[in-house]
Amino acid sequence: MSNGNPDLGEQALNATAEVALSSQLDEVQKLDVNIDTDPGKLMQGKIDTLEIEGQGLVMEKDLRMEELKMQVNNIAINPLSALGGKIELTEPGNGRAKAVLTEADLNRALASDYLSDKVRSLQIEVEGKPVTLETKDIQ
Repeated sequence: MSNGNPDLGEQALNATAEVALSSQLDEVQKLDVNIDTDPGKLMQGKIDTLEIEGQGLVMEKDLRMEELKMQVNNIAINPLSALGGKIELTEPGNGRAKAVLTEADLNRALASDYLSDKVRSLQIEVEGKPVTLETKDIQ
């Protein structure tokens, strides 16, 4: 696809990606998705560049990001799975991301049932030995 102003097909692809991504979130204040690739590569499941910019993104009820900027290059997905609505990477891509959380966002996340369930009795390795990390309620 082209750099600059997207054509009608590119606009439709970007809008479809925005709808798919926003459907995975509980709240979205603003979300922009831009996909840069050519139609032949897209049919093979290859995307040159994927850019996502969002504000006020909430997932799992209590996990909120004030701002997200992400760019991933050279993405390879299974095109058949994508047609069924499941995005499955076939090769890792290279990228960068910037996530901004406010103090309130961080406190809300740390106090959430979702996150505390994920980190409760967390197994980590310290000096080559497994250690169980016990978390306490955060107030």
